[in-house]
Amino acid sequence: MRILMLCMLVLSCFFVGCKKSPDTSVAVVMERLEITPANVSLLIGEGKQMSVIFYNQVGQAAPVPAGTTWSSLNPTIFSVSSTGVVQGISAGQGRVQVTYQNISTTALVNVLANNQQLAIIRLSPQDVQLTLNQTAPMSASGENLSGAVIPGLIFTWQSSNDALVSVNSSGVVTGKAYGTAQVSASSMGLQSAPVMVQVVRTGSFSGSGSSGTAMISISNNILRLTTSANFVASTGAPDLRMYLTNNPNSVVGAIEVATLNQRNGAQSWNISPPTTITQFRYALIWCKQFGGNYGAADLGM
Repeated sequence: MRILMLCMLVLSCFFVGCKKSPDTSVAVVMERLEITPANVSLLIGEGKQMSVIFYNQVGQAAPVPAGTTWSSLNPTIFSVSSTGVVQGISAGQGRVQVTYQNISTTALVNVLANNQQLAIIRLSPQDVQLTLNQTAPMSASGENLSGAVIPGLIFTWQSSNDALVSVNSSGVVTGKAYGTAQVSASSMGLQSAPVMVQVVRTGSFSGSGSSGTAMISISNNILRLTTSANFVASTGAPDLRMYLTNNPNSVVGAIEVATLNQRNGAQSWNISPPTTITQFRYALIWCKQFGGNYGAADLGM
């Protein structure tokens, strides 16, 4: 049956010409800012440079726009210049903020009285992906300003959303529902920069020679569909597109994510709002020009 379909496609191309539809438009997402480093430590009276990265509406790093401003949310602890230089005033932990129009982001600033104080808490790993109900251990360590590890610290763990990701007193995280939460640890009055823990949906492609996996996740509040490094789609069919759908044999009610100009390997596409992570069950490879399922991945309920 599949051979017959391919023959019909070839004949159609011969008699009427294969004119592929325009490529799928790039998804528009929210602009965002990111401060680097996400956690800086300095002595009273010391200054350190921080930087900002601007991500545009297609999720790519772009020149920082004019009108971006810096501010200290804790001006008794540190000041910040218009170019992002933070200056320690008194011992404590605060946040520096960068704002552009109606978007903003913050980072931690730790001001120390001496070199031997706890200066920074580091978490590992820095990128955590879980499936539903999966668990994974995280660890924390504290260092002074010279980078020496401080032994014997007791850490308290927190999740920004326990309904999505829980964390116990030992730092073991559990995926409770699909989405993203920030996990951090604190000790001696100092908090770590958070680590993003994603609870993702994933499934394997099958049918029509397709293989590999698809994953749908949320990163920096952006919904994203990703294929694995071993992903392969049919090379014989024209005009293949990637869809999100609730029917593995139809694109009725589906959303078109991307044109598969590249038929193999790891790829990632942003998905425009208001699509949610639980809205569609399948990632579907579909011939837009002639119709037909060329592989589907069940992402689970």
